[in-house]
Amino acid sequence: NNNKFAIDSRNVIVQDPNPPNITINPLVVYLELGSDFDALDGVSAKDSQNNNIEKIDVIDFELININKVGEYTVKYSALNQSGKRATKERTYVVRDTTPPVITIIGTNPATVELGSNYTDAGASSTDAYHGSTSVTSSGSVNTSTLGKYEITYTATDKSGNAATAVRIVNVVAPSKKIPDGTYKLTLNTQDKSGDAMSYIYFDNMDKDNINVVVSGDNLTINGTPTGNEGPLPTGEDNIDKI
Repeated sequence: NNNKFAIDSRNVIVQDPNPPNITINPLVVYLELGSDFDALDGVSAKDSQNNNIEKIDVIDFELININKVGEYTVKYSALNQSGKRATKERTYVVRDTTPPVITIIGTNPATVELGSNYTDAGASSTDAYHGSTSVTSSGSVNTSTLGKYEITYTATDKSGNAATAVRIVNVVAPSKKIPDGTYKLTLNTQDKSGDAMSYIYFDNMDKDNINVVVSGDNLTINGTPTGNEGPLPTGEDNIDKI
């Protein structure tokens, strides 16, 4: 058989006529001032055959200033194998929602004796974005009346974020500090108060043989009582119990 056959071959390329589909979720992203973020979070692209497109370009990403409050627009671009390109935008909002930090100066809680003068030491405030911020205070302390009082400090930054802090001030009775010296007991029978001390008491005893020496924070009982019917503390006692 002298018949001859010729075979002709060709490559067929199927073009995708449709651009990719870019999915962005969410379309508006809120970022805290100074925070870290990934521009590709929530961004994906597929071709018309539902195949993933791995390479997604981020356009104008460098325009986002994470250290400056404002609104920024970024474009995303994806290209399929047919050279069809799609673009989509996302908005980034950089905002400041962090309040200032208030530092109370001095002791908290504070203690002041009844009838004394009280001068509040105040407070300071700093903000991560705006720096030092002013502090206002409210409340008062009535040193003529025993009790607990509050001084409230408030600071607000330029973004409108407010912070508060509270100092407690306790107005207390004066301490009964006895000057150094030697004292005779002047307690009456079963009396729990006296010129020298109110913590120790004596029943039916010869008080003339007893004296108390005060030295700093220590009390020393000298002498030997007679006829006491209850326990008698001896040695040194803390003067804070007076």
